[in-house]
Amino acid sequence: MFKKSSSRYAAPLLGALLLTSGNAMAQDYNDSPLSSEAGGNAPLNDLRYSYGELRYVDIETSVFDAEADGFKIGGSYRLTDEYFVFGSFTNLDANYGRVFGRSGGDASELKLGGGYIYPLNNMIDINSTVALVREDVDAGPFDDDDIGIQLTGGARAMVTDLLEVRGNFVFQDVVDRDIYLEIAADYYFTDNLIGGISVEFAGDNDVLTFGGRYYFGS
Repeated sequence: MFKKSSSRYAAPLLGALLLTSGNAMAQDYNDSPLSSEAGGNAPLNDLRYSYGELRYVDIETSVFDAEADGFKIGGSYRLTDEYFVFGSFTNLDANYGRVFGRSGGDASELKLGGGYIYPLNNMIDINSTVALVREDVDAGPFDDDDIGIQLTGGARAMVTDLLEVRGNFVFQDVVDRDIYLEIAADYYFTDNLIGGISVEFAGDNDVLTFGGRYYFGS
């Protein structure tokens, strides 16, 4: 929602994430309670894509020494073995008071899109998405309303029977044109309920989210 720039650390970080996870996954996942080979709910070659989630979002940026926090609600629904649709709404309270003498401001983002799933094996999916994004920012020096596009490409992988990691490269052209990296980890408290954390490396911005996700169906 605030101006971002591409991170020079994106490729090495995502590569290290997937390389590290790959070594552990071959040992653990086939015996997982989530694996179809172990009688779990998730079919072979399938990580689930139908869920609802609620997350807390915290953004710190070096631009005007600003910060913002708020909540994101979202969900996804799997249409076929290969395709899914998703959406989310994020609402933030922003603070630019130190520079502009103003403590208030707000920003929101509405995102609607679809994605494609390509399973590599029973432990790793590669996926890509395209979405329309509407941003409404009224905070400090920013007063922007714009609609644009977001493209992502990345992977999901089971590191152990209860731990999933994700990594995505993100291209977004809304208020500004940005490329950044998102990495995340989720812990399965049950077959359906998970809790997790994600971080975005976006040049001027550091974005942290944590929250819960509930899976239903496939």
